[in-house]
Amino acid sequence: MIIDSHAHVMLPTEKQILMMEEANIDKTILFSTTPHPEKANDLKSLESELSVLNNILSSSTSVNERIENIKNTTKTLKEVIDKNPSKFIGFGCVPLSLTYNETADWISNNIIKTIFMV
Repeated sequence: MIIDSHAHVMLPTEKQILMMEEANIDKTILFSTTPHPEKANDLKSLESELSVLNNILSSSTSVNERIENIKNTTKTLKEVIDKNPSKFIGFGCVPLSLTYNETADWISNNIIKTIFMV
């Protein structure tokens, strides 16, 4: 079995699975993502998607905005995994700037219970 150790959700998922098959990858550890440059169909839409990434990297989004974004992208990640459990294993994201206890709670509530349904 060949496992890709790191990829982000691509939309549509069927395209990502086709790319995995072409590369002979059996399973992927799948990370969530906010920007989706693969959805761009022209330069303007690509710039729009990349500006989302730029805002994240430059800390232009508040912690609360980032937390809501992570919750939304985790939901998408979960949906993709649920539809393709033989192809993907989920990898959860934790917001920066949380305390130790907040991080532990986040992992329990937003990764273990959400992605892995324990």
